[in-house]
Formats: sequence, C-alpha cells, structure tokens
Amino acid sequence: MIEVVFERGGDAPFRWLDVTAPDPRELEGLAREHGFHPLSVADCLEPGHLPKLEKIEGTTFVLLRAFDESAPESADTAQALTRKIALFQKDGLLVTIHRVQLPWLEPLKARLAASLADEPSPLSTVALEILAAVLDGYWRPLEAAELAISSFEELIFDERADVELTRRIYKLKRRVTVIRWMARHTLEILKKAPPPSPEKAPFYTDMREQAEALYFAADETADDATTLLNTQLGVSAQQTNEVLRVLTVFSVFFLPLTLVAGIYGMNFEHMPELKWRAGYPIAIGTMLLIGGGILVYAKSRRWLR
Repeated sequence: MIEVVFERGGDAPFRWLDVTAPDPRELEGLAREHGFHPLSVADCLEPGHLPKLEKIEGTTFVLLRAFDESAPESADTAQALTRKIALFQKDGLLVTIHRVQLPWLEPLKARLAASLADEPSPLSTVALEILAAVLDGYWRPLEAAELAISSFEELIFDERADVELTRRIYKLKRRVTVIRWMARHTLEILKKAPPPSPEKAPFYTDMREQAEALYFAADETADDATTLLNTQLGVSAQQTNEVLRVLTVFSVFFLPLTLVAGIYGMNFEHMPELKWRAGYPIAIGTMLLIGGGILVYAKSRRWLR
C-alpha cells in the first residue's frame, strides 16, 4: 500500500510517500519511477540487514531497525526483536518503506503532516524525527532489562534457583546485546551523515548524543547481564561442588567399613574368626574405630564444617 503522507509544491516542493508491505512489483515500479538503485530497493525485502546508510546516484538510502513492542518475550535476535524501516531521500522526495504496520509511525505521520507546510527543510525534519522515534523506542525495553537484572540479583543466591533462572538471564543478555548492536549501527549512520542544514545542526547533534547515550547504556547493561550470568553459573557450580563434597565424605566413611563387612561376610568354611565369641563385637568395634578416625581426620582437614 502506497500512501501520500504529505505533498506540497511551490519553490520548495516536497513529497512524502509511505509504503507498507510492498510486493516486488511495487518496489520495482518505485525504483523505475524515482531512479532508486535496484540493490537498495532489494535490501528493503531482506530480513537480515542491520542499520546502514548508503549514497548511490544522488539518492540517500537509510535502513533503520525499530524495536517491536509486540515481540514475544522469548525473542532474542535482531530479526525477531526489531522491524525494518527504509528511507529513500532524493530531490525533495522521501519514501519510507516497511513490511508491517509500525504503531509508533502512525501518530508521527499525523503530527508531521500537520506541521510541514511551513517547514523550510521538511525532508531532513522528517528523517530526523523518524530517527529520534527509533532511538526512543529502545529505551523502554532497556529500562525493563535493568529492572529484570536487579530482580535476578536477588534470586541467584537462592538455593532454589534452577536452570530456568540461568536460561532467563541468558535470554535477557541476548536481548540487550541486540539493542547494543542497533544503537552502535545507528550511531555509525549519524557519524557518516553530515548535518543536513545549519538550522538542523542542533537537532542532529542531539540525535548523536541520544544514540551515544543509548549505546553506552546498552553496553553497560549487557556487561551487567554477562556478570550476572557468570555469577549464576559460578553459584550453580559451587552448589554442585558442595553436593559432591558431601557425597565424597560419605564415601570416605563407608568404603573402609564396607571392606571390613565384606571380609567378615565371606562364607568360607575355614576362617580363623569362625566360632570366635569376641569376633562380632571386635568387628563392630573395629568399624567404629575406623569411622571415628576418619571423622577426626576429616575435621582436621576441614572437610566437614
């Protein structure tokens, strides 16, 4: 579906087309009509591309990825967590292309369409507003990840913590890593592109600062998630070692006693201890003596607390 969001003529003409869920024929028609490079148009349909900026034959092509609020909690890849939006800018023309409806874009289109009539540079205004909306969309999931890390910190030392907690921490780490990737690539776009005009330079600088703040916040949160995951794995390993230590101590106690019981449990006809009245109490006493000696030795070595 192709929608004309805004159009004006005069000395500074500007036209904004918004294309939703296009098929290859529609994209080919747009490419022929406006002179877009076929490779850039093909990138609109590829799901795996990360944010980037290209300038080809007088056309500026910008590919952004916005956070998808409807993504399931289990999503932890760029394709599952984000949705692409492509921008083609050329000679007073802006074409935005996205494969699905973007909830954050609709109110933005309505607000900008009502204010662009007197805007001296509407193309750069719309592009920067879309970029700002994309960056703003990542703050909410990032703040949610920080709160989740705080809650997980209280659970990792709980003896009831299990594999499910480790899995949740790992999923959280991957989600934050995706946000960090998107912030870094978006920041690279801003570093490559010069300010569109002197009057937009402060807004452009603010966008760079927001992208840098998002990247550093995501990087710090990713480090916190990694530290938390390593701590959880360390606690799990310590708990496993504690169980093995207890089992080892029990083995040290019972193996010698099993040996004594095995010797006196043999059913040979000729044994020195057969028909010996003191044999049974001496065997039991020997076992107790061995057990007591092992107990004293284990405590001296601090195997038992």
